Amino acid sequence: MYSLCLSALLTLLKTREFQGADWLRKTSISLFEKAIQHGVLSGTMYNELLEILEGSGLNENVLQVSKQATSDHPGSCKLWQTRLRLMVTFGQADGSAVDALLKTSLKRIPSDEAWPVWEFVLTYHGSRGSAQFDQLLEEACRNASSFVSLKAKDWSLQWTYRHEGIKKAREFFSRFKSLRPVSLSFFRLYVQMENSQMSPNVDLIRNALEECLVTFGHKEPDLWLNYLYWETHSGKDSAKSGDIYQRALTALDPVQRDAFIRKHVLSGLVL
Repeated sequence: MYSLCLSALLTLLKTREFQGADWLRKTSISLFEKAIQHGVLSGTMYNELLEILEGSGLNENVLQVSKQATSDHPGSCKLWQTRLRLMVTFGQADGSAVDALLKTSLKRIPSDEAWPVWEFVLTYHGSRGSAQFDQLLEEACRNASSFVSLKAKDWSLQWTYRHEGIKKAREFFSRFKSLRPVSLSFFRLYVQMENSQMSPNVDLIRNALEECLVTFGHKEPDLWLNYLYWETHSGKDSAKSGDIYQRALTALDPVQRDAFIRKHVLSGLVL
């Protein structure tokens, strides 16, 4: 019953032409409070309530409700992320408080769903130049959850490149490229960074492509095609093209091999 009534009220609230929005907002908040008291407010509706409270400038209320939300729905990553953001937004947390809440949230959120809270806290510390940023970065990249670890490595490589430049990005890539699991996007991001330099380092790019093929070359025909294209146009060693082509035929799974051959013919690349 509460969900149906609240959905109807929220629909009206989001209708710009509706008259009496203040009264409707107060009525909605009152109904939200009753739903909380009866323990029947869903995680989705909690998010709607937090949005209303924040938009109304009810800072103290929104912090209290965000705490109640994570208590009622401890496995909701979105609610923990919102609680962290509200704490920071309204000046109710320093770095240690943010870290403490992160640790609490990680005990309750399913590990494979926890990346958004990691990302928020990393961004928070990184933007402030916090002393604990590097340690948190390391923890995220080495996380037991493969999903978090993969996301963290990609995020960290981009962050390092944007804020510290290509030299530090190279160091980060070299340190984590062999730490399994590693994603295809991790290699692609790095190659893009190298290619974007005024004078791309051909040897570094070629080494990265070769290392990427070791892990993904058996199932990614596009990797081989991109390598062929790059070697032909940028690698300054077009004589390698024939060798790369033969290696692709050997390395790829049968189905992917056929896809590679078709795509290669359509690409018009000459060996």
